[in-house]
Amino acid sequence: MSDVKPLYLNKYSHVPLIIVSALLFLPLPYSTSLLFILAFSLFLMLKYPLDAGLFEKLLWGAFLLRMAVLLLNESFSLIPEQSDDLMYNRVAMEIVDNLSRKLPFFYGNVHSYGIKGYATFLSLLYGVFGEIHMLAKLVNSFLGLLSGIVIYKIAIEIFQERKTALISAACALYLPSLIAFTSFVIRDAIILYFTYLLIYHFILLYKGERRLMHAVSFIILFILISILRIQNLYLYSAFFIFFFLLLLFRSGVKKSIKAGMAASILLICGIIFILNFDVILTVLTYPFRAQPLRAEGGSAYLTSMTYNNVFDIIKYLPIRFIYFTFGPFLWDAKGAFLLLSALEGLLVLAATVATLLYFHRVSDGENQNLKLFLITFCLIGLVANSIVDSNFGTSVRHRMNYIVFFFIFAAAYLQNKKFRVL
Repeated sequence: MSDVKPLYLNKYSHVPLIIVSALLFLPLPYSTSLLFILAFSLFLMLKYPLDAGLFEKLLWGAFLLRMAVLLLNESFSLIPEQSDDLMYNRVAMEIVDNLSRKLPFFYGNVHSYGIKGYATFLSLLYGVFGEIHMLAKLVNSFLGLLSGIVIYKIAIEIFQERKTALISAACALYLPSLIAFTSFVIRDAIILYFTYLLIYHFILLYKGERRLMHAVSFIILFILISILRIQNLYLYSAFFIFFFLLLLFRSGVKKSIKAGMAASILLICGIIFILNFDVILTVLTYPFRAQPLRAEGGSAYLTSMTYNNVFDIIKYLPIRFIYFTFGPFLWDAKGAFLLLSALEGLLVLAATVATLLYFHRVSDGENQNLKLFLITFCLIGLVANSIVDSNFGTSVRHRMNYIVFFFIFAAAYLQNKKFRVL
């Protein structure tokens, strides 16, 4: 007789079979959406089991909250619909239709590369599963969850304090705007995730860990972000050039070598500027064209501030920065959504004050250059966007990429003060 042991099934082994059988009798949009939720749940179970620690509990809580928000919003429309939502869906289905008719990918499409880029991502989903908007919302919501994981890792790498990382992750996972705007079919969720990943890979590249892999990842992410939002190509290019020059002059390299390297970089930048003068001039004059268009809608602000020259941009920058970064204010809150955003603005203000206190009172510690990198990236991003945006709905979306870094430094400040937060 062969030595064959009987197979004993776990008492829960029948559960997957029951779930799959039940899904067969549901309409396609519901069954497909539930399968996606189950797939995300399985990923979390394997990678971040609930009983592993506090971070995992925060992650699971954020996952359940996001799924509840999505399902409730589908039934009761709790969060105001975004106009971009319909546009991306329409363009994605145009791409699917073009492919089915064997036409060029973007046939008849006159939208920007950023819109086409995100619509292409959507068309992959819709081409396989059909035009199920809930799937795109689920994917975006899960990308928001992954963004919180990356913020946790960034905080660990820079501050090397688990409590600091936990507070940072909690902010990234539970801020109302980060939940709301990763629940729509808009490109902000994927840009947010790619931006945090870009920062994370740059940090690891700077620290010298598997530099080739992180350099390749950094370049790929930079290209993807530039495709999804072309403005970031110029903004991030200028930032990284500026930061490299800053590191160069802070280094212990001889002054003659510093001057030579800086002159070489500026010469290359000058050549690029001359060869692409028309394109770069269009980018530099973008605020004059875009600002009036952004100052529209019921949540528009500072509508009387228009740019007539470069001096106007500089003159209005402080007040525009305050409105963009901390608005809407309580006296501007018309409706539940803006009221929630106004309360969040107070949290951002508190985190900004804590960040200032951190840099004022905490001057020692490791990774000073990376801390400088993080806060500089945050401030330049906020300044650049505040010049253009004049609508609270748009501002809350566009500042998501940056304000979370205030919360990281605020968490570090609280940790330094020995507050028993966690």
